[in-house]
Amino acid sequence: MKYTIFGSCVTRDAFAIENKNDFLFDYYARSSIVSAVSTPLGVDQESIQLDSQFQRRMVSRDLNKDFLRDDWPEQTDWLIIDLIDDRLAIGEISADATGCSYVTRSNEFVNSHFEESVRYRSVGLAEKNEAYPDAVRSYVDRLTPMVANCGVILHEAYYAKTLLEDGVEKGFEQAGYVGPGQIDRQNTTLAYYYDLLKACRPGMAVVDLSETGLQVGDPGHVWGRSPVHYIKPYYEELLRRIAAIAGDAGIASNL
Repeated sequence: MKYTIFGSCVTRDAFAIENKNDFLFDYYARSSIVSAVSTPLGVDQESIQLDSQFQRRMVSRDLNKDFLRDDWPEQTDWLIIDLIDDRLAIGEISADATGCSYVTRSNEFVNSHFEESVRYRSVGLAEKNEAYPDAVRSYVDRLTPMVANCGVILHEAYYAKTLLEDGVEKGFEQAGYVGPGQIDRQNTTLAYYYDLLKACRPGMAVVDLSETGLQVGDPGHVWGRSPVHYIKPYYEELLRRIAAIAGDAGIASNL
């Protein structure tokens, strides 16, 4: 079976760390749902000033709203969605030819200096949250016919509150790695987004490992210490849950 991800490293890393890359067809990252449903900007990927081809592709896909326009469903058996990248802020770009469009303010977008060449306005969290319900409805309305022949799994992932350091579980905040209250605020916002998505697409298969004791940060993670970089057993269990839903024994083999 082949899988496409609209989401973040919390899903993608399960395929990479567990050597399951052959099961992955495509990966759309660093894109808020609010951005994904807004007006495409028609930006040439090669014009984006980043050295990494992967990062250029991520930014251009967000600017051009490619996820809801590409033909990935033709090669995909299951779509996996997570909303961790909706932790990122969004901005609004005003362009004469296309009108206004929301974009995701990822680190890659900032490093590309794209906003310096356009009329850009920062969007606060309150405004983003106000726009989110309509954006989710549009996302689901447009996505539903695209996935008529493939399944959809929601990976309901959240920030880890603790990390496993030298065999001892410590709080991210208590260890000084994040600010006071930051994780709870992020998780409250993510829960709001997930609830909206589940309400718009009832009956969707959901994987939520937040109560398993496995949603713990790994300071030795390949991408570094972060509340969204989990210990290896989390990814193993995620793939087992995906396998059970999809009926795909191959993706859970050798775990």
